[in-house]
Order: sequence, then structure tokens, then C-alpha cells
Amino acid sequence: MTTNDTQKKSQNMDEMLGLEFKSKPYRKWMKEYFQRQEKSFGFKNSHYVMSVVDQILTFNLLNGMSESFKKTNHGFYDVKLEDMQNYIRLTPHLNNTFNFVVSRYDEHMDYIKQLCVDKKIFDKYITKCVFHDNFRINLNNQSMNFLTYLLVQTNTLLSNTAMHMVTFANKKSISDNAIICSLKIHFGGKILDDILKKCDSVITLLKNKDKEDSEKGEGVSKDNKSKDNKSTEKSEKSDNKETEKDSDKEESDKEESDKEESEKEDSEEESESESESETEPEPEPVKNNKKPQKKVVSKKK
Repeated sequence: MTTNDTQKKSQNMDEMLGLEFKSKPYRKWMKEYFQRQEKSFGFKNSHYVMSVVDQILTFNLLNGMSESFKKTNHGFYDVKLEDMQNYIRLTPHLNNTFNFVVSRYDEHMDYIKQLCVDKKIFDKYITKCVFHDNFRINLNNQSMNFLTYLLVQTNTLLSNTAMHMVTFANKKSISDNAIICSLKIHFGGKILDDILKKCDSVITLLKNKDKEDSEKGEGVSKDNKSKDNKSTEKSEKSDNKETEKDSDKEESDKEESDKEESEKEDSEEESESESESETEPEPEPVKNNKKPQKKVVSKKK
């Protein structure tokens, strides 16, 4: 599969799931985060859930505090940093999650650079989906920086919690369920309900797609079996032996497969970021100049 095919496949998947923020950068971000923790995991749909979290969190934060937008003398609404911070402190379910985070905010740091979402896509989402093309609302640089700070801290919080869950359970992949369980630990109220609702929709679509792909695979397998009865018998015997294996072993194999698939996607991502390099010609095979030895046949006496 070429780089363009991989990008197109990822984009089509995001569109099918209704994601406004591309999911692939979240996968890359989590991989780098776990590497800094000296951990290595596969990923099972967790990056899709992370994309949903940032999307819904952005919408709810800005939409929820819209009543506190202050109108300027020129008829514009200015979203100030202090108003955003006060809104979080005065909203119980947000204060429970972000109280400590807000107190650690450093206004001199540029958090926009740490955002998983492309800045142009992020701005477009806020303008069209949150403010509904109301250009009278102004989200200044300080407010934008604080908003992205909250998203970065959320990504770190969920990834860190999921990492400990997976490590404790002796699993090899960060699944969508691990992120959702982390959400239920750290979030509450309306914002949790909205995130879970969107996550349920995304996970259902993913399961349906997996089911369709599996049915297509089974159809191809049946066609191959009808061509060769002998291979069918061997396959059935092999399947019967497989069913006798321990369930824990099957789960471990599945996780190993998920991790291998994740590593395969990692290699595709790395190939996208690499610049064009010259490929060295393969060495020609060395000819064997030795003459074949004659086989000596011993004569019977």
C-alpha cells in the first residue's frame, strides 16, 4: 500500500466516523508519549476516541461559556482568558477535572504547538461548528492558548491513566475501552455524557465495519475451500485444534496481532515523514565457480 493510499484510507475512515479532527496525529502523539515513559503499546481504536474527546471538549467549553462573552463597544464579543478560567471554576463537573490543571497554567508557554490538531483545521472547526460563522466572536491568542492547554492536559491525563490500566491488566494494546474507562474516572456531568454518546456512535461504526470486513474475508475463504476439498479437511482439523487452546492464550495472540498491526501502521507513518532517499542497488549474487563433483559409486565385490 502506497503512502497516498494510506492517507486516503485514514481520511475516509475519519469521514465515515464523523470526526472533525484527524485521528492519525493522536495515534502518533500517544506513541511518542509512551516512548517517553519507556513503554511500548499497540493501539486498538484508541486514537479515534481521543479525537472525539478533543472535539466534544472544545465544543462544550466554548458553547457553555458563550453566555459570559462580553460585548465590546464595536459590537464584537471578546472571549477573555479570565472568563474561561472563571467558567471552569464555577462549573462543578469541570472544576473537579481541571481545578489543579488551571492552577498550573503558564501563560508564557506556547501550548498551541503541542496540539494534535492542525491549527487551520482547529480554527475552522471553532468558526463553523462552534460559533456558526459568527465572526463577531473573537477568541484572542491568550484564550486560544489556554484552550489548547486544556486539550493537551486532557490527552496526557487520559493516556497516562490508560497506560496504568493496561499495564496492570498485563495487556499489550491501548484499546478504546481503556480510554473510555479513563474518561469515566476523570470526567463527569454533561460533558462526560456528550463524549460517551459520540464515542458509542464511533465504536458502533467501527464494529460494523470490522464485521463487514470479516464477512468479506469469510466469503473469499469459502470460495477457496470449494476449489480444494483436501485443503478444506486440513483446515477443519487445524481449526478444531485451535478451539482446544486456552482462552487466555487466544486473547494474548489477538493482542499480539493488534500490536503487530499497530507497528505496521507506525512504519507507514515513518515512511511518510521520511524524505526521498536513494536506494542502494542490491548486490549481484556470487556465482559458484566450483564444478559439480562426480558421485562415486562403490562397486560391489
